Amino acid sequence: MGRALINALEERGMSVPGEMSILTYGLWSEAEKANPPLTTIELPMRLIGRAIPELVQRRLANPDSAPVSMQLETRLREGGSVAMLKPQ
Repeated sequence: MGRALINALEERGMSVPGEMSILTYGLWSEAEKANPPLTTIELPMRLIGRAIPELVQRRLANPDSAPVSMQLETRLREGGSVAMLKPQ
């Protein structure tokens, strides 16, 4: 999605990160292939993938149960798609 967004912005004459900053989330291995590489909040996708089936099964077994909240460790991977703020 991030690469598609960069392409769409460039087709409209906008530059990344010059005029628009883009921050994505997901896998860094995909984000680093973009030009410029996308600044990404890297998520533990394998852990999420393992947790989802269990959470769905729990909800199906007891639809009225309280929602589950999970905290996952993430990592900011800096690419070249976010501009630095200039002090005013």
